[in-house]
Amino acid sequence: MRTTTIFVAIALFAGSTACGYDYEPSEGNEGESTELSGLVIDFQGGSAITEKPNVSVMGLEPEPSVTVNEAEFEMRGVPPNSAFYLVAESSPTYRKTYSPLIQVGESTPQELEAFAIAENYLETLATAAGTTLTPEVAIVIAQVRNEAGQPAAGVSRDELIIAGQTAPTATILLDADKRPNAALTAISSSGYVAFYGVTPGQLSIAARQGSDYAVESALIPAEAGAVSVAEIELKEATDVDLPQNVSFAGAVVPAFAARFCTNCHGAAEPIDDDAPTPPLPAGGLPLAGDVELIYEAITTTVGTPRINRQVPEQSILLTLPLPDPPGMPDGHPVDVFSGPTDAAYLTILAWIREGARLN
Repeated sequence: MRTTTIFVAIALFAGSTACGYDYEPSEGNEGESTELSGLVIDFQGGSAITEKPNVSVMGLEPEPSVTVNEAEFEMRGVPPNSAFYLVAESSPTYRKTYSPLIQVGESTPQELEAFAIAENYLETLATAAGTTLTPEVAIVIAQVRNEAGQPAAGVSRDELIIAGQTAPTATILLDADKRPNAALTAISSSGYVAFYGVTPGQLSIAARQGSDYAVESALIPAEAGAVSVAEIELKEATDVDLPQNVSFAGAVVPAFAARFCTNCHGAAEPIDDDAPTPPLPAGGLPLAGDVELIYEAITTTVGTPRINRQVPEQSILLTLPLPDPPGMPDGHPVDVFSGPTDAAYLTILAWIREGARLN
């Protein structure tokens, strides 16, 4: 038996109640930005909250403008092919809540939702965890789905862990109505599992060591005093395959944005003798902006090449973002990939194996 953890770029909830979603360019140059709209809903009840919430965006810089009318919200200035988290709160009734990662593009759902989780609901969750709710606790609630997109009912609670962390205070399953139930040992028809008392930071959900399952999980922002809602996919570990016909513009570049590589490796601009020199992204490697400039930076580096067409697995574009071997730090500040079975890793590996083309 083996365990596999895969990070993916998109983690979206399909909900039953939402406002309209508009995928059209904002005023300005064609395609520069996108307007989105949606609704803030109560996590357990599934309907619009009755209080006006605060809605913000995490993961985009500059942050889009957000206007709120009752539970409805509109966003302006969202870059196309970007990835972000919606964050909603309405104190004192609803705690700060992160919704699953959203990636803007052709596959963006027709309806957009932001979750809000009530304080009284969290008190029930804390009771099920055998503790008392505190203002600083970090909580992750994830829906586990199978490869068909349905809740993975019947799977043991013990199959899932938080990758790279000590165990949370408690792992509690939610029943068919999303109510915490400490007596449950297998995932219910709702598919939800709650990790109460996780270590704050960017994290992912994984399968336990020795599991026959693999987990596809987007990175989850866990914050002290907040709740993060996520969606993960559970599949048989033997079903993990290398992608084929990988597009640089359509798959590799969006993976950089979805993993927030672009927070440090921002956009580069074409050289203009009459313009001031823009600041270089980290390592002189731009992973945002013009696709051709990104491709040129990756494939025509002066010095050590960033890709190795002869031995793709030795490409530093793949090796530096991997976890460091014990006692052998490589200088890269973030572990972007969980390992060589990470979905983003496999996407880039497949692209290099297929010739590292500008496609």
